[in-house]
Amino acid sequence: MRGRHRVGLPARGGPRAELSPPSIRRARVFWALYLYRRTDVLGALLLTAYLGGACAAQVRIDAPLYSTLLFPVCTGIAVWGGLWLRDAEVRALVPLRRR
Repeated sequence: MRGRHRVGLPARGGPRAELSPPSIRRARVFWALYLYRRTDVLGALLLTAYLGGACAAQVRIDAPLYSTLLFPVCTGIAVWGGLWLRDAEVRALVPLRRR
């Protein structure tokens, strides 16, 4: 221990910034589910939850808005936008205009 903080942990006491191998594998599985046609909605939901956790972690440590916080938000918007464009059932569920 160096000072009041453990070695390898930031001064705020949170986990290290690097992604752990299980976290990387989990994200890859979610992306694979999203890319596979039959499980694309499940993959989009899981990716949204995963990216929401990333946003929560960035807010907790007061990370800069433009460099770290907006990336998961923009990725989530792109995931659901892509799903909306390729799936008629999602377009029926979330219409952009009323008829």
